[in-house]
Amino acid sequence: MNVLNHKKNIRLQIKQAKQQLSAAEITEQSENVWTKLEQLPEFKAAKNVLCYWSFPFEIETHQFILRTYEHKNIYLPKVVGRHLTLHKFNGVDCLLRGSYGIMEPIGNELINLELLDFAIVPGVAFTDNGKRLGRGGGYYDGLMPKLTKALKVGVGFKLQLLEDVPCELHDVLLDKIIIANK
Repeated sequence: MNVLNHKKNIRLQIKQAKQQLSAAEITEQSENVWTKLEQLPEFKAAKNVLCYWSFPFEIETHQFILRTYEHKNIYLPKVVGRHLTLHKFNGVDCLLRGSYGIMEPIGNELINLELLDFAIVPGVAFTDNGKRLGRGGGYYDGLMPKLTKALKVGVGFKLQLLEDVPCELHDVLLDKIIIANK
């Protein structure tokens, strides 16, 4: 099986497995991830944090962002063409539904990505050694090489941790993976 078909199959399997999670399981596993992440020395020291506004069946970020943005600068991605731009989160009132139905921030774009010292990265699947399989659009693949100063941390449900995921030359390894209940 070629790499693209292998990735497609993994994405489908993970999507089906996540749809079996109850709302209570999603909330419990999400809080488990945030508890671990908030204890990291790198997160405690971080001033400028990249996060994402979660979809259903992803690690929930909304409550985490709302309790964090008053003492850290939280930046969220916005899809612009085939790329992501980053914008400071200034409250729920400053979000609009954008590409793919994702709530996206309005406001000034962060131009100096070297200001980011911590990046929370979504994914479909992860490995313990930092491999990440995304949704397939390549948006984070284009962004992550520009995050030269940020610790890149993938977050996911227990079912998203695999022994291996196919990697290509453009795939960027994450520095750390935080998986619920692991």
